[in-house]
Amino acid sequence: MTNKQFGANLVHIRQKRGLTQVNLAKKSGLHRSFISGVEKGERNITLETIAKLGHALEISSAELFASDIHGLGNRNTPTDVTFLKIGGTWDMIATKEGLRGTGSIDDDALAKIEASSKSEDRVRERLEMEFAQTKSIQKDLASHFFWVTDIDKLIGGEFYPIFSADGSNFRPSIFSAVIAHLLKTVADSPLRQVIAGVGTDTTDMLMPFLDVFLFDQTALPILVSGANRSHRETHSDAPQNFHDLAFATHLPLMPGAYYIFNKTIYRGGDLIKVDPKEEPSTLEGMITFFAPQRTQTRIGYLQAQTRNPGSSRKLVTYSSKKIFDAMNSIVTIDLGDNNPIEHEVAKILDPRFPSVIVKSHALGNAPNPIRNAVKAAILKGKSVMNVSRCLMGETDDRYYVSLSNLNKRELAKSSKKVLEGGKLNHMTAKAILTRALLEKRSQKETQELIDAYSKRTF
Repeated sequence: MTNKQFGANLVHIRQKRGLTQVNLAKKSGLHRSFISGVEKGERNITLETIAKLGHALEISSAELFASDIHGLGNRNTPTDVTFLKIGGTWDMIATKEGLRGTGSIDDDALAKIEASSKSEDRVRERLEMEFAQTKSIQKDLASHFFWVTDIDKLIGGEFYPIFSADGSNFRPSIFSAVIAHLLKTVADSPLRQVIAGVGTDTTDMLMPFLDVFLFDQTALPILVSGANRSHRETHSDAPQNFHDLAFATHLPLMPGAYYIFNKTIYRGGDLIKVDPKEEPSTLEGMITFFAPQRTQTRIGYLQAQTRNPGSSRKLVTYSSKKIFDAMNSIVTIDLGDNNPIEHEVAKILDPRFPSVIVKSHALGNAPNPIRNAVKAAILKGKSVMNVSRCLMGETDDRYYVSLSNLNKRELAKSSKKVLEGGKLNHMTAKAILTRALLEKRSQKETQELIDAYSKRTF
């Protein structure tokens, strides 16, 4: 749903209630000019705006997005959820050594697993087993999240603390175990929404995988949040963020994965961390995180069949081993690193990596040695995706030296092409190529996946 569609809905509901913009402004605490801007589709819609408008109009948050309004007096009932703890500052405790996680697989437990494992693959295997054996905490969510106001009115369900170590530990062995477990949790209970609390350090690396694997599936979206401060600290942002996380389960979001932070909804594939100090500095009004392609407020319709077990199809899941192997079969070349060119060429041509991501300059441009290596790799059957290394990147074939221009010239008569990443960042590109490897997609089929994901996201 676009901002203009939301604005049109708001006008319809406001008029049905017999309210003027001035009346609604007084009831909601919002300025009349702001409401006018929302109705015209000229204002971004945050969770705070949604909550205030819903309260003022005495309707559920979901009904603000309905194209055909029925039952305006209905109120929300708690959403049935499976809540997973996957690390994060939000639940850490202060020690003499600094903030640390505590609980199942905390920093100490992870260190022991690493010390006793002969390889990263063994770390993955141990974590997969530990996650599967984790039992839910035997008390209701409201008791566990006592620090979140009225959470019992928004969600109910079970809490599983599967990982309590710092999120900075995440790498392929841990990512693969977490991704596999989350997808299996969604598949096992398709009518129960999966939400999670995670660490902010690697959120922007995890979210693209969840979004890419779920965006075209008939499944409820995964919703994730975190915080810059532990809920035990003063002035913590955890209570507000996790209240918003619970609130977001009542919104008609499309399949995929969403990050809820600072009253904002971020698309899983358009999210980067911009503030390593984890302090409230801002970039275009965003705190800690930023959506380069500005998809942070896009909200769409959740198809009715996702909550209908009779019409839901089984979500395809993968073992952590398969995800781990696929992730490790992809190499990323960052031209911004200014590494020795012969080393980068060698990585592109290395047979251990059937898939390659090139973070090119500007609109996808690259020096001749890289272009020649990419051409050779593609002709040998490799999948090579061209993405921009810019913060707000996009690739095209405007320049002669663009990797994408290979498709129009040197590869014009070949069925093998450079994969056009367009607006994808390198983290989302890796998620796309990981899924493509798991699904054994050809170059052409991988480009179709890129195009479908980009059309949905951007």
